[in-house]
Amino acid sequence: IDVTLRQKRIETSQITADDITVIADVSDAAEGENGISLQISGPSGTQVAEAERRAISVEVEESDTVEKQIFVEYRDDPEGLEPVTSNMTSTRATVMGAASEVERVDKVVALISHSDTNNRVWNFTTGLTALDEDGDEIEHLVIYPDEINFKAYTGVRKTVQLNVVTEEKKSSE
Repeated sequence: IDVTLRQKRIETSQITADDITVIADVSDAAEGENGISLQISGPSGTQVAEAERRAISVEVEESDTVEKQIFVEYRDDPEGLEPVTSNMTSTRATVMGAASEVERVDKVVALISHSDTNNRVWNFTTGLTALDEDGDEIEHLVIYPDEINFKAYTGVRKTVQLNVVTEEKKSSE
């Protein structure tokens, strides 16, 4: 937003965009389209003479809530290793936010670094993150609880092939 300031006895050549505050109070916005007035102010001793815009339009989307299981994962994803956990203070999380964002949530994770674990059990307190199916973080969501405590150590993931022979039983009629 372009803003013109008026001042009295103050040097304006040192004023930058960071010195100007624009506030859009959306606390009373309802679901749907909302016109929101902007509160614009400059540094002490100045007045806003002109502003390109004095209001904005904000769309408030329908909210949604979903409950998801919490997984503990390594953020650096080392090959063949995974955290083995116990004593989790919570195993499920409630995710709240805009319906379109909540719908994208594939899982909720507590991310730790592989370098923080080894064959010894360690205590962790870490925040939770909502991820989409590609493993990308989904922002602007509320997750409850916002952090969990747990114990973890490094486990080795091994794939074992199984040969399972199945037989079809004929039913007697």
